[in-house]
Amino acid sequence: MSLLEKAAAGIPIVAQPRGGIPEQVIHGKTGFLSHHLHEIRKYCEKLFREPRLLEDMSGESRRFSEEFTLEKQCRAYQDVIRSLV
Repeated sequence: MSLLEKAAAGIPIVAQPRGGIPEQVIHGKTGFLSHHLHEIRKYCEKLFREPRLLEDMSGESRRFSEEFTLEKQCRAYQDVIRSLV
């Protein structure tokens, strides 16, 4: 949830693609994914040096996070449960 909360606040995510993170980050659009720590640092510096990129990714992060609202998650669970009965 913490990644989605950051995205909803307009904070682009820079992280390693582990667990559910790749489902929550669109590389190059809502943040950056990398297996290497030196590359993660490079992406953070890029966002710091390019305010326009940070602004664009911030807006994309907010929009993308709207796909994961509690209401949408509940509806999806209900649909799965209905399909099982």
